[in-house]
Amino acid sequence: GTVTGVQTCALPICNVWADKTIPLKYRSLLNVALTTAFRCSHEMRVHIRGARNNGASKEEIRAVLMQVMMYCGILPVREAVRCANQVFAEENAAKASKPAKPARARKSKKR
Repeated sequence: GTVTGVQTCALPICNVWADKTIPLKYRSLLNVALTTAFRCSHEMRVHIRGARNNGASKEEIRAVLMQVMMYCGILPVREAVRCANQVFAEENAAKASKPAKPARARKSKKR
């Protein structure tokens, strides 16, 4: 049934993500490239956000998208750039809405 199908699908995904051969950041960047090449808009956003959470910079994501453009063309990358800009805007909005942390008092050195 459905539960078995989900478990069957989830197990290989978990095994792949648990493999330490490729660091998570690079694995995430690969997924950004692949979802862009296959024009999976919803998945692009998920994997762009995941890449950011796994340590990829905006510049690294842009570089990956430029690499994809060389092999897959401008149309899939144009959609990915829109998705990336949405994710980056959401990040900026989340940062702006967080209250500022109070400054810690510095300990004075005793002489």
